[in-house]
Amino acid sequence: MKKYDFFINGPTDLARVLKEKNLCQFEDLDFYLNTNRKVSDEELTNMIAKHECQLLKRPNILIIDDDPDFNRVLSSYLNSSIEYNGRSFEDEIDALHLLGKDDIDVFFIDVNLNHFNGFELGKIIRHFLNFPVPIVYMSQDKNVFLKTNQIDHNENVLYLNKPLTKEDFYGSINKILHPFKAAA
Repeated sequence: MKKYDFFINGPTDLARVLKEKNLCQFEDLDFYLNTNRKVSDEELTNMIAKHECQLLKRPNILIIDDDPDFNRVLSSYLNSSIEYNGRSFEDEIDALHLLGKDDIDVFFIDVNLNHFNGFELGKIIRHFLNFPVPIVYMSQDKNVFLKTNQIDHNENVLYLNKPLTKEDFYGSINKILHPFKAAA
C-alpha cells in the first residue's frame, strides 16, 4: 500500500493538494481557491475530473536529435507547453530503450544521427511498435527530402527543415495528430 504525505478530506482539499504538489495547472482552480466564492463539492469534483481527462489526453512527444543545441531548443518548446508531454534524446540508442515503456504519440527524428540514418531509425521504431506511429523527420539539408530515395512513404509522416520555430514545432504536432483539423 502506497503512503502519501498528505490527507485529503473532500474535493476542496484535493484541489489544494493538486495545486501544492504541482500536479495540475488550470486557471479555474486558482480562481476557486483564491476567492471567497462558495463552490459545491460536485462542481469542484467535475472541474478536477475534467482537468484529469485533459491531462490523460496530452500527447507524448519523443525528440531524437544528436545536436545538443537544437535538442535543447526543441526541449524548451516541449517544456514550455502544458499541452504536451515528452522527452528528448541526443543518442538514438538511448531513445530506443524507451520503446515499449512509454506510449509515444509523435517522434521527431533528425535524419543525420550518430548511429543510424533517421529514416532507418523510423523503420526500426515502426517495426518494433508494429504500428505506423507518426514521425516528423528533420534535417538542416534543405534538399535531403528531395534527393534521397530513402524517404519514408508511409502515412503519418512529415518532413521539416531545421531550424524549427516554436510555431513550426507545435504546428507539425497538430498537423500530424489532427490532419483533417489542420487542413481546415
